[in-house]
Order: sequence, then C-alpha cells, then structure tokens
Amino acid sequence: MFVLELPVALDSAVEARRRLSAEIGPVPIEALEDAKLMTTELITNAVQHGQVPSGGRIEVRGYRTARRLRVEVVHRGAGLPGGYRPRAPSPRASSGWGLFLVERIADRWGFSGGSEDSCVWFEIDLV
Repeated sequence: MFVLELPVALDSAVEARRRLSAEIGPVPIEALEDAKLMTTELITNAVQHGQVPSGGRIEVRGYRTARRLRVEVVHRGAGLPGGYRPRAPSPRASSGWGLFLVERIADRWGFSGGSEDSCVWFEIDLV
C-alpha cells in the first residue's frame, strides 16, 4: 500500500504522476499509464471543483495485488458540486473529460463521501 500526501494545487497532478511509477511497483506498462492518466484527472477535479478548504491536502492511496490495482483520491471537501456523473464533453472541448475517461478506462470506479470528505477510486484488472 502507498499514500501520497499532496497540496491542493494543479502541479500536484504532475507530482503524483511522477511518483506513481515507483509507488505502484511492477505492472504492465498499459496499466501504469492508465493509472497515471486517471489519477491526474481525479486530482485535477479535486483541485478545480472539489471545494477543498483553504490549506487542505489531497491524498492518493493505492495498493496492488497480483490481480488488481486500486487507486483512491481523497480530500476534505464536499466534492464535485454536480456529483460524480461522467458526461461526454463536446469533441472539441478542452476540459470536462476527467470522469468520462475514468469511466471508459477503469474496470471499476466509484466514489464515497458526504459534506466533509470525498473519495473517488478506480480499479484496473492486471490479469
């Protein structure tokens, strides 16, 4: 299991991407790249829309078994104002792709939380 604690800042997505390779351990390259992309999208959502209190932090938690990789993005705050519903953005849109991509790429994903905490997670099957 690993935990990355990051500030609420857009460059945290870049930092998480950089550190995931070492933290996850050996997995197929496709799974690693998918995990990096989805983690980046979920951190970006948390930073831009997560209603995180000033000075808050984002935690990226994860673990790998022989069969599965799971990553969770956790933060204080109510989460996305409209809820966690993936919508297909316009093909020309430069934003709004996050949950749409997570839904398409992950083998499973979901969210939990309420008015104070939010957790969005995904799983990738490794076999």
